[in-house]
Amino acid sequence: MARPPQFGQANYGASKRGIVAFVKTVALELARFGLGVNEEG
Repeated sequence: MARPPQFGQANYGASKRGIVAFVKTVALELARFGLGVNEEG
């Protein structure tokens, strides 16, 4: 049986994916300068 979603999971998941997308975009933009970007979750 699946558990019902807990309060706050949807907004946490949406903001987490937003940060991941932002970091990937910054990594692509800075790669041409030889710079790397890390995201720890």
